[in-house]
Amino acid sequence: MTRRGKFPDVGYPTPNLTGRLAVPLGVSYSYEPRTFDDLTPGDTFETPGRTITEADVVMHAGLTADWTELHTNADYAQRGQFGERIVHGPFTYAVAVGLFLRTGVFERTLQAFLGMTHMDLPRPTFVGDTVSVTAEVAECRPLDSRDDAGVVRLDCTVTNGDGETVLTFDLQFLVDREATASAHESGTNH
Repeated sequence: MTRRGKFPDVGYPTPNLTGRLAVPLGVSYSYEPRTFDDLTPGDTFETPGRTITEADVVMHAGLTADWTELHTNADYAQRGQFGERIVHGPFTYAVAVGLFLRTGVFERTLQAFLGMTHMDLPRPTFVGDTVSVTAEVAECRPLDSRDDAGVVRLDCTVTNGDGETVLTFDLQFLVDREATASAHESGTNH
């Protein structure tokens, strides 16, 4: 028996009898799933907030082996330019991507993450800050090489509880076209 076989399906939304995506128990999405064809430059999506905790910083440091004292040594950080420890920038980015994906905008329509071209951190994030993301569709580019998906670029801004921008970045995704998403929902191959 494979390890996978021991775990229940914790689930992605599955089609219900109406053809709409059914959301698994305990999962809450802010938006209906979108396909490439549903999106227009200028469309904007807001995420819920998430408070960054001490445990987050410790887990990130342990996972990445980035124990830089600016993040993990309160005495050292207190004497620095920020007066206290700051959250790892890459962790703030990871949380922001997770917050966006949690909205459900690309649930079952996302084929691939294609990359990013920039990440700027104009001010630090601190332990205890609550961050949220505004993601704006900057570009929708059809592909000549395939008709099942297109490229969507999002410009994302992360703000703290005071409304200050702590991170800006872009995301590029390969997203299903309408016909591809319908085939996925009905269980047919394309």
